[in-house]
Amino acid sequence: MDYATAKDDIRQPAPTGEAADVYEGALHLTEVMRANTEAFVQAWSITMRGALSYQEHLMRFFGARLQKDFDMLRALSGPQVLQQVVEQQTAYGRSMVEDYMQESQNMLESALEIFREGAQPLSERAEEAPQELRKAVGS
Repeated sequence: MDYATAKDDIRQPAPTGEAADVYEGALHLTEVMRANTEAFVQAWSITMRGALSYQEHLMRFFGARLQKDFDMLRALSGPQVLQQVVEQQTAYGRSMVEDYMQESQNMLESALEIFREGAQPLSERAEEAPQELRKAVGS
């Protein structure tokens, strides 16, 4: 049986040189997949740590805002002149709007940074992987 028909017949072993090439290609593909998986796990870890930090920051902000709400209620609970009540409510409303505006900007910047940092390992692999795959398959 010549090589052309042996290649088509799966029962026939491949020539030694071809088997070595297949083996080397498989090893290289395994290494590429390991590197891809490692990049994915690294990106996931970065993103999850960032999300936990984000939630922690958000909870601290809401805790501080709740404290300001309680302070406002406490200040209004005593006997006061109408002018004092209006001034306190105006100051409270102004500080609330400023707090939420500042915090929303901080949280948006934080979220963008988390996504940027989390995407970096995958972006690097996206640049490296095509060349490694071409090398592995011998193209």
